Amino acid sequence: MTTTTRTSPRRRHRTLARSTVLTALCAFALGAAADDCDTARGELMFGLCQSCHQADRAEHDRSGPHLVGLFGRPAGSAEGFRYSPAMADADVTWTAETLDAFLASPRQFMPGTTMMMAPMRNDADRAALICWLRDVAGTAEENDQ
Repeated sequence: MTTTTRTSPRRRHRTLARSTVLTALCAFALGAAADDCDTARGELMFGLCQSCHQADRAEHDRSGPHLVGLFGRPAGSAEGFRYSPAMADADVTWTAETLDAFLASPRQFMPGTTMMMAPMRNDADRAALICWLRDVAGTAEENDQ
């Protein structure tokens, strides 16, 4: 025999209200994290990359691949660009975490890469660059890459 517990309308209302407040707080926290992005600093940091990469156009007119749709894209997969064997064969999908590790030490993260960039040692500089890139270059899904 099973018993059914009935909750009063007042109790259901309080539970719903608490759930709504928690959802709102989570959304606010996620929004605040996005607002913490120092886009000016990120754009400044991209100055180190722009001689080889473009973040806003899917064209390969520089020595490095374009970065449009970078997040969520497998490494070495931008169509039309000739990658080093290390990058082409890498089992890496670009996320904020993988990009952070790569920028911190490109040759340690991916031995054999031909990207000619010194390690970006400052955590805040990398975070700002990654945040700016996410805003400007977007995801593979957004750009159908």
